[in-house]
Amino acid sequence: MDLQKILSQVISSTNEIFEAEAGSVALLDPGGETITIRAAVGAGADAVRGLSLPVSKGVIGWVVTYEKPALIPDVWQDDRFNSAVDKESGFHTESILCVPMQVDNHTIGVIELMNMRPDYLSENGLKILGVIADHAALVIENAQ
Repeated sequence: MDLQKILSQVISSTNEIFEAEAGSVALLDPGGETITIRAAVGAGADAVRGLSLPVSKGVIGWVVTYEKPALIPDVWQDDRFNSAVDKESGFHTESILCVPMQVDNHTIGVIELMNMRPDYLSENGLKILGVIADHAALVIENAQ
């Protein structure tokens, strides 16, 4: 299956499960210095699709750098949040769940959801998203 179709399917299904307003799948670029949003759904998706971000900035960059998930109920109270992406897309982020996608303990990218249903904005929601990310990472790795 085509990699782009896989990425689009992963974020569409995940976004639907979590009832999120927006979501994206970003893959780490070959040098490891930037991460590119390869698939996005929801409000502002067209504006962020294809956007490359330094791994030193934002929630996505933090998740890639530290290889840990991020659960952020209020992004405006969190220093990791990069508001420039909201300005670019016209979307207003309130909350974020973001998890690394890993293969053999190596991060290949992230799945990020914004403004999801409140009961998913929890440790349990993070675990569910982590399981989805683990499976997605294997499929993505095999497709590359």
